[in-house]
Amino acid sequence: MFASTGCASCHKPSYRILHSTANPSGAILTAFLYSDLLLHDMGANLADGFDQGAATGSEFRTAPLWRVSDRQHFLHDGRASSILGAILAHGGQASSAVAAFNALSKADQNALLDF
Repeated sequence: MFASTGCASCHKPSYRILHSTANPSGAILTAFLYSDLLLHDMGANLADGFDQGAATGSEFRTAPLWRVSDRQHFLHDGRASSILGAILAHGGQASSAVAAFNALSKADQNALLDF
């Protein structure tokens, strides 16, 4: 469901990496970031109006979702007090993912939130 709703298009689950210093054998490692580390337009509702470098006031770097269950506040400025609130606040490029989430049954929404 994470992929089919579109969440994984920005919160990419993993990357395969080779880091020869930490891994002299040359084996490929997997980093589970749940982020693409890119800037995305998140829409007017999340915009803070502050341009920062190349980012406009409505663009934010995709937050990694590792250890999200340990957080008490969500989004770039902590304005969401739950992961559900953070999902529902997404706009802009994430609008279709929010629509797909909202179209899920309550059971599937809860399963995705539990994930």
